[in-house]
Amino acid sequence: MDVQISSFGGVGSTQLSNHLNAYGITTNLLTDADALRHAPRPPAYPGCSNSGGGNGEGGADGRGGADGGRPAAPRHVVYLYGDPLAAVASHFRRGHACHQAQKTCGNPARLSPATFPASLAEYVGRGEDLFGLEAHFSAWMAEPVDYPVIMLRRGVRGAGYERMFEPEVAAALFRTLCAHKLPPDRIRDMAAAFSASKRKRRSEVSLMAWESRG
Repeated sequence: MDVQISSFGGVGSTQLSNHLNAYGITTNLLTDADALRHAPRPPAYPGCSNSGGGNGEGGADGRGGADGGRPAAPRHVVYLYGDPLAAVASHFRRGHACHQAQKTCGNPARLSPATFPASLAEYVGRGEDLFGLEAHFSAWMAEPVDYPVIMLRRGVRGAGYERMFEPEVAAALFRTLCAHKLPPDRIRDMAAAFSASKRKRRSEVSLMAWESRG
């Protein structure tokens, strides 16, 4: 695998993954069948010397081999994050909020569709981080691992732009992720196309509107 993209969801990981795939860069599964897309902490890889994760040493390319069903470590790992409230709104809009929370909270058994908030308004009113977003971000930011993790911010609430789509950010990102496989001119075209693909978020939430409900 060239690039592993992980996130708490609702921040554009599918768009980034699809763009990489279109240029021949392999990524983890969009279906999350490999349990990497929304893993609550950096995964362990073969040859890892710590509990969090790491690059293996046993593969033919020096990147580790399969061990207990876990594939060799990817060449690059990206953690994509953004506005958590907009992310939660996205999960409710798409009708899979409880299922997503079970993936990201770190303790799926404690959540049930029967008792999970039925709407974003109910979720906000409950005042509990059922998705475990704070712990999810903290684990990816601070948990020690034996491989580098690229922390990529999608956007900032109220800033009026999406950080990862800025031309200089996209150019640096794709140079890092794709230089082993693509020539410089192809990477420049790839970055320009990605920046041009920016679209308005379908799930936007006014923080002031929710604060006024308190």
